[in-house]
Amino acid sequence: MSDIELVITWSRRLEKLLATRYGARGKGLHALTTAARHRLPPNTEPGLRWIATMRNKVLHDDGFRLGSRRDFAKESRRLQRALGSAGTGLLAKARAVVVLGLFLAGIWGFSRGFY
Repeated sequence: MSDIELVITWSRRLEKLLATRYGARGKGLHALTTAARHRLPPNTEPGLRWIATMRNKVLHDDGFRLGSRRDFAKESRRLQRALGSAGTGLLAKARAVVVLGLFLAGIWGFSRGFY
């Protein structure tokens, strides 16, 4: 796997986590990080910005090479774990509240003989 493939693969994974778990909207990792900055787990924003910068450099700076592919992958895995395990994210929490409310309303309706 080339530097470009490695960086793009990890960038996409992290972008997806920011969009799905944190409700971030935007184009690219920098924009998504900015959109979710107040909901991010501690110590993840600098790493996300670094990954986004490496992504931009590997794509736009001719001849750019990652200093350490191992360090890049290690930081990417750390961020993936932190983003994936930092609770459920704002949207998932809202969905859980709605589902719980509907469930309780159904139970209440059933107990009242509405069904």
